[in-house]
Amino acid sequence: MQPPMSSANMVKLKRRGCPMDSVDSAQKWWDANTNVAARKQEPNQTELADGEIDEDHNMARTRREIAEANMAEIREADLLGKYLDKAQVDSAIFEIARAMRDGLTNCSRRIAADVAGLVNAGDCEEVIDREHRALLENMSHRMHANIGNTQTKI
Repeated sequence: MQPPMSSANMVKLKRRGCPMDSVDSAQKWWDANTNVAARKQEPNQTELADGEIDEDHNMARTRREIAEANMAEIREADLLGKYLDKAQVDSAIFEIARAMRDGLTNCSRRIAADVAGLVNAGDCEEVIDREHRALLENMSHRMHANIGNTQTKI
């Protein structure tokens, strides 16, 4: 398989150590230094007289069957409600994080009066811990309500 030959990709490859003196040396470096599993295997092809490529029948059938199996898995997951709408999730997370930030910011004001009369550090810690746990519990409920019930496709 040939390395990508665009100008931008060649600059990136050069930074990674790819030699630029010849196409053959770049090809050898590419074969030795790239993840074989990440590269799509070249199909068994033969070039026809008019310049078109004739893909091996078995390779074309295998490629088609893999694509159909992938699509069937996506349809099944969609029907089972396993997909979430990314925009809805992002919006929900933003709202939850903002509520958490506001809750923590206002936390000191809310519990100041409760802690002011206490003389023992352990009692102060208990009041602060109770407030923080309430905020975390609220965040957990909001996440479940906003994200856990989202059943739309990405």
